[in-house]
Amino acid sequence: MPFAIVPRWLAGRDREALEVRAGVTVTRRLDRATLARVRAGARVLVLATSPTAIEEGLELPVPLRVRPRSAAHPDRPSAGAVWEGDWITTFAWAITRELADLTQGRCLDLAFRRVLPDHVLTGDGADLDPRVVTAGMFAGWVHAPAAFTASMPVGAGQLVVTTFRLDPDNGPVAEALLADLVRATGGKHRAGETPGAGPAP
Repeated sequence: MPFAIVPRWLAGRDREALEVRAGVTVTRRLDRATLARVRAGARVLVLATSPTAIEEGLELPVPLRVRPRSAAHPDRPSAGAVWEGDWITTFAWAITRELADLTQGRCLDLAFRRVLPDHVLTGDGADLDPRVVTAGMFAGWVHAPAAFTASMPVGAGQLVVTTFRLDPDNGPVAEALLADLVRATGGKHRAGETPGAGPAP
């Protein structure tokens, strides 16, 4: 049976110490005050696990909306819960640095089962701009794309929003993926790595 090995230096790390070293604030809600801090130069990672995680009316370079995966695709409301994968296969993918051995060139597999989100990110009633997407999903033959993680500069700062379930009780992959996102938000990379996410597949 295939299994995933998560490096010890990634799993079980002290989250607060990691955030301090990377210069990143991790929060569960993006509101006007937090966005103002980002514009002024802060680096913020938002763990968006509910539709209210992003305050309505925020002016972002790329509009973001958190939607339940059980909702219909905004362009095809009659299609039902296309993101659930109930009636057609869905495929999830991610661009990572520390977990590249698990994610590069392939869809997320059972190792990521406990972190796969209950929500997705879309644009304002439309598909999200692919230039800001670093993790996401699609259904069937590249149908109904949606994002799990979006990353964008805002003013002098950096904003990353993710719907992955990254609580510590979701296992070592959750801890490792959180560490990966914190380091990416803060622009902290290991020696030999090139900053910046690649395009969505």
